[in-house]
Formats: sequence, structure tokens, C-alpha cells
Amino acid sequence: MQIGENIARLRRETGLTQEQLGNLVSVSAQAVSKWEKGGLPDAELLPAIADALHVTVDTLFGRENAKGADMKDAFFHWYMHIPMEKRQYELFKLLLLVQNSPVKTNRNAATDETDEMDVRKNLPIQNSSGFYFENGEKIPVWLRSQFVDDYGMRMSVPAEDCPLFLVLSEPEGGYRQNLLDPETYKKLFTALSHEGSMELLYFLYSRPIQCYSAGALAKACGIAESRLMPGLEAMSEIKLLTRRSVVEVDGEHSVYTLNENPGFVPFLLFARWMLEGPGYIWSWTTRSKPILSKEGSINGESEKHR
Repeated sequence: MQIGENIARLRRETGLTQEQLGNLVSVSAQAVSKWEKGGLPDAELLPAIADALHVTVDTLFGRENAKGADMKDAFFHWYMHIPMEKRQYELFKLLLLVQNSPVKTNRNAATDETDEMDVRKNLPIQNSSGFYFENGEKIPVWLRSQFVDDYGMRMSVPAEDCPLFLVLSEPEGGYRQNLLDPETYKKLFTALSHEGSMELLYFLYSRPIQCYSAGALAKACGIAESRLMPGLEAMSEIKLLTRRSVVEVDGEHSVYTLNENPGFVPFLLFARWMLEGPGYIWSWTTRSKPILSKEGSINGESEKHR
């Protein structure tokens, strides 16, 4: 394979246009096009081209032996050469390669149009908002993808506006061993069901961590303080919030601060996954056993001893 063909292939794999690659190495898009049609770049440009494509100069010439390559080293080299602000998204796009791509979809809520079924879209798609029809009614839906087998599951929203990818490999003892007991989960869901609790968490997660009085939080949520208090107490009990005491001139008062937990956002995303109707652009299940095996344990405690 000629160097121009390698540059074209690597550029597409990296997700760059000819103009973008040209900008990275200070040449025009026309120059890149000329290389890819059989022309040779100047020798002094080869290191810059290799860096822009996250490969070695040897790779540009097709001299690397893929079978002998250390994939961990190759991945680390690729990852570290991506600008920090783009790493998460580029990793997401790499994970999408394990799915069928391109995909067919006839859902496009952004333009409110139905694509022809033979139109194929590369992953990631641009917009995660779609729709389906039920009894003649157009139902909005979140476009997503899943694969489940006896070894685990992969779940994703393969879209630019909500890049989500979960790899959940099943451990030897099953998923159940890592779950808490049902009563503990009930405390969480009960706390979230109190009036104002979800509005309160949305408010707190949208602001820097600081302490608030119950009155300030009630005002922010638009409800009476007395009605917010049960949720505040319940969320403090399960450590979603921390309650502290402050001493003022008129006595001691309680203030609340968020125990910031990044798990809150994925929790809400996967809660949406469970609540919304069918919106799968790709779904495949070959699992032959229950997702939660009865032979497993909950939080390290054997089921037969419970």
C-alpha cells in the first residue's frame, strides 16, 4: 500500500477531514488530497503528519507489524496524543467500533423527518432524539443500543449529543455479589420520592459545593421549608447530603451541603433508559441465564444465608 493510501485510511479512522489534517500540518486541503491520490508529502512533513494521525512514521509507510504490536502501548500512544479536551469523546468513538456501524435508522426527531430505510448512518449519529409510532401516535424516544450475552452487557447511546457507553463484564461470581440489599435501595428511592428532593438535587448539582440553610434551599426549590424538611432529613441519612451545625447570635442552626457524587448523573441517565419506551437502533440478546443468578450473593452475603 502506498503512503497516500495509508494517510487517507488513517485520516478517516482518526475522524479528520482533509482540511483539518492540512491545518494540523500547515498545508492546504488540496495538498492532502494530492497525497491521497498518489503524491508524496515532503520528507520534513512526515513527523507532523504522523503526530496528527497519532501513529509513527513507520506506520505511514506500512512498515509496522500489527501482529507483533503491543496493543496496550499502541493504545496509550494514541490516547496520550489526543488533546485533553477531546480524549473522552475520542475514547467513546473508539468503543463504538465494537458495534455494527454504519446503522440504519428512520428516526430523526431533530428534523421531524423520516429517513429512507436504505439510508445508512455512521456511528456516532448526530442526535439521540428519535420517535416511534404506537396506535398512530408519534412517541418521542431516546435512541440507544444494547448487546447482552452470558458474559456481560454493552449499553450505549451512540450519539454526539449524549455520548454514553457502558461495558459491564460479568464477574465470576455474577453481578449479584456487588449489589446492596433491597432495603438499602428502598431508602434511596424513598428519599428521592419526597417532595422537592429531585428539584433540590438538580439545584445543588448545578452549583459549586457550599452550605445552604433549609430556608434558602426551600426558596430555590419553590416550596415551603416545612414540606422540604422530610426530604432533607432522608437524604442526609443516606449521605446524599451532609448536615452541619452553625452557631449564630440567635442560636444553633442546621445547614446542608451536597456530598458530590459523580454517580448521580449516570444514575439518572440509566433511570431514563429504564423508563422510556423502545428506541433501540441496535439490540441483540443471546443470554441464556438470568441476569441476577440465584446462586450469587448480595454485597458479599450468600443468598442461602439470608
